[in-house]
Amino acid sequence: MEHGPVSGEPIEADVEAIWAKITEILKEESKHDKAVLRFEMRRPDLVWEELCRRSLAIEAAGGIVYMDQRMLWMKRHGRWDLPKGKAEAGELSDQTAVRECEEECGLKGLRLINPDQCYRTHHWYLYKGYPAMKTTVWYEMIAPRDLNQGLKPQVEEGITSLEWIDYQRMYREILPSTYPALRCMVEEIYGPSEGRNAEMPRATTAGTSGAGFPP
Repeated sequence: MEHGPVSGEPIEADVEAIWAKITEILKEESKHDKAVLRFEMRRPDLVWEELCRRSLAIEAAGGIVYMDQRMLWMKRHGRWDLPKGKAEAGELSDQTAVRECEEECGLKGLRLINPDQCYRTHHWYLYKGYPAMKTTVWYEMIAPRDLNQGLKPQVEEGITSLEWIDYQRMYREILPSTYPALRCMVEEIYGPSEGRNAEMPRATTAGTSGAGFPP
């Protein structure tokens, strides 16, 4: 969702117009992930707060998982995705991220690169017919090679395949076809897709030697 730099109040008209559009788009399930809303808002911060308040709040956590300087991607319901899931009672977000990655991918012994560093994505979807806002907290983590010689997709979660993807293929093939929120997150870590060449990017900002792709 994009907005123009407009100041002042009130925000009620902005909220109603955007909420109506979000609801309309979500009911057209095949199109909602490609839609970009452009509104000139008087107070975008307050509008966003009100939109989140109206939505069902769903919290999840997931992983950006590396092994041998490749990133793990999955095909879920025919779309490139990253492992994630909802928290169980009493779990911290980093614990949820590790558990979900291990369960969905058949991984073992995942190690967080930096528990204090995470990324967040937000997206709306219909949950039992009502707009829900899912906030996902993402952590970078390493999969030890000696424990993870094979991958096992959790098919009951709609996962049909798992692949370790190198940097060039990720930018060439994965990012153009994954969800916009994931593409934005990866570009936050490694730089924008536009203008990319075959050179390798900088390492992740997690500050751990060997994390992510090589510098």
